[in-house]
Amino acid sequence: MNNSDLFLNIIKLGFHAASIDKQTVQEEVDVIKKWSLTYFNNIDSGNLNFNSAYNPFNRSNSNNISKKKISDQLKYIYKDVKENTESYHDILYEIASSNAFQDNIFINNIPLRYDILQFIVSIIQADNKITIEEAKFLFDLKKSLHIDHSHYTHIINKLILSLPTIECFIDTIDKIYGLNCYNNKKKTSSILINQYKFWNNMTTSQNKFYRDRGEKIILSLAQLKLKYDV
Repeated sequence: MNNSDLFLNIIKLGFHAASIDKQTVQEEVDVIKKWSLTYFNNIDSGNLNFNSAYNPFNRSNSNNISKKKISDQLKYIYKDVKENTESYHDILYEIASSNAFQDNIFINNIPLRYDILQFIVSIIQADNKITIEEAKFLFDLKKSLHIDHSHYTHIINKLILSLPTIECFIDTIDKIYGLNCYNNKKKTSSILINQYKFWNNMTTSQNKFYRDRGEKIILSLAQLKLKYDV
């Protein structure tokens, strides 16, 4: 897999994240479009991807890329994602196992794997809510791309603090920290303890929303502690 195919898969992953809650809003598409522009600016001076199936345009003018051209190409990619049976798990596997991904490409001055995490977080954040399915998506990404746990929880906690709505609150918190994925009580307990410390600190914040969110998370963590008997 070359760089172009790799970035095509990342954009496909973005569309999966946008539609996993059964609806795709314009704000989510705008995030994908913005990330695509970053790809142009940082990696390639040519078209979004070199597969002619997604490129209805003449390449002779590939150095004059317009936002309209990007929008049109993204429509082709979105249509393919909707019509294809390929799951986001399949795409994550292709990304993680590609030689291009292993080359440790940097985007926005950070390794690509961390930029992908931020990309997906930004898509989920765009509609001001998170669902159980989106929480599971995020943790699956963490596992597949071998995201450092402390970096992941740092980004996730910032996400949780930014969202007005967390659907199915306790179950979503369970899935986003991956508590159901560990068969090791010591590991589960360690995650719960560390998250308790973080969210307990939020209860003394001067920001009322942070205080309220911290208190609600602590109550959820207590119930999850009972659920996993740790």
